[in-house]
Formats: sequence, C-alpha cells, structure tokens
Amino acid sequence: MRRYNLIQPYWLSFLSKDLYRDVALHWPGFAFLYLLLLLALAWVPDMVHVQRSFSRYVDQQSPALTAQMPKVTITNGVVSLDPPGPHHIKDPESGKVVMILDTSANMDTLEQFPDATILLTRTQVITRQADRGQTRAQDLAGIQSFSIDQDGMRRFFAALKNWLGILLYPFALLGSYAYRILQALLNGLIALLIAGLVKTQLEYSAAVRLAVMAVTPVIVVDTLLGIFSAKPPYWWWLCIPIVIWYLFFGVRAAAEANTNSAPGSAPAPLG
Repeated sequence: MRRYNLIQPYWLSFLSKDLYRDVALHWPGFAFLYLLLLLALAWVPDMVHVQRSFSRYVDQQSPALTAQMPKVTITNGVVSLDPPGPHHIKDPESGKVVMILDTSANMDTLEQFPDATILLTRTQVITRQADRGQTRAQDLAGIQSFSIDQDGMRRFFAALKNWLGILLYPFALLGSYAYRILQALLNGLIALLIAGLVKTQLEYSAAVRLAVMAVTPVIVVDTLLGIFSAKPPYWWWLCIPIVIWYLFFGVRAAAEANTNSAPGSAPAPLG
C-alpha cells in the first residue's frame, strides 16, 4: 500500500530512502500523475514572471514600437504595406533593427541586420533564432485575408498584457511533461544498469518510477532558483550528475527492500 501522497516527495525526495522504496514498490500508475502535478506547480512562477515582464514591456516599450509599424495587409498570400516599405522597426531602447517589413526583400536581407529576428517579405515571413543558429521561412499562401494597423497592434498588445501567461501555460506544461516523460524512460534504463551494479533485481516500470523521483530535487531547486533569479552558470549541466546521483540513491534504497529475504532465496524483482 502506498505510504506517501503526491505532495510529500517535494521535500522527501532529497534524502528519504523510505520514499524511494515506496515509489519502487507501491507507485504503479501514480508516478506520471505525480510528475504532471509537480510540473504544473513548477511552471506557475515562470508564467507569473512572463506575465509581469510582458506587462512592463507593453506599458513602457510597445507604444514606441507600434508607432513605427505600417498597415499590413495580406490578400491571397501577398503582402502589401501602407505606406510602402521598406520599414526597419527598431528597439526603442537600443535603437537596433529588430524587425524588417519589405515586400522587395529576400532572406539575404535578414543577414544585413544581425539583431533582426523577423523579416516580412511579399510572400513570406522569415524568422531567425540566433541562439540556435536557425532561420526559417514560412510561406503566406494559406492566408486569404488579413489586415492590421497601429490601432489593431495596440489592441493586440492590450489583450496579451493580461492573458499571455495564461495562454502560454498549457503549452509550456504539456511540452515539459512530454520531455520529462521521455527523460524518465531513458533514465529508467540507466537505473537498470545501476541495479545491475548493486546486484539487485529491478523491473523497468519500477526503474522509471525511480527516475521520475530522481529528477524531483532538480525541478524543485530549479523552481526556487528561478523565483530568486539565482541560477548558477551551466546550471543544466550540473543537473545531469545530480540526477544520476539520485538514481544511485533511489536504486540502492529500493534494493534494501530485499535485505530481509530468506537466506539462500533469490531476491524478488522490485516493481
């Protein structure tokens, strides 16, 4: 019978051997539900931060940005600008060009402006992710009719000012949930290797549950560091050995469940 609820691991996962044994033996069907609840709470501070930051942006910078925008009309996938371009939209603080609207431009134009992340051409919107070194072009042929002017931009920013965090929350949660599930499945294989090293029998399902619990301290600490804006350099690289250490901790704790086996009998597989 499961001894611990879905909240207690938030602090017990750091050093409680009993918790890891309970997870290995009595948590079938609960580990992924627990992971979803953990991530649901962990994302709340981040979304609050996003909402506050965007609200400040809307109040302080978006008016100067919006004032530079022409009226953009897309008809049957073809862009027209009023007044005609090119329009180089500059960051109000740095003065650097961050967006280009030019119906005569092509992808090469974006390379002339190293700080620009968006280029709107006659038939495409081109985005650049400098941190990933990627540039993507999206054809506009699927847009039959669209139009936005400065008043529309102001209304758009005003709507997002109060709702951006809420709109992003489910996407952030589901994306991180899928990532953490995949991570748990892979870390479960590492847990099986560790079980072989400590000479205990462990079923894969139990190994995956231990992998979910092993990442809990990292998620909790990451959330707290994010709240106080105190993440150290290379934090995510540091998380890797921390998770592996907790996998060792969890597997060894679960292995102790077999120490009371009758002399000469084979330990029962955990899980």
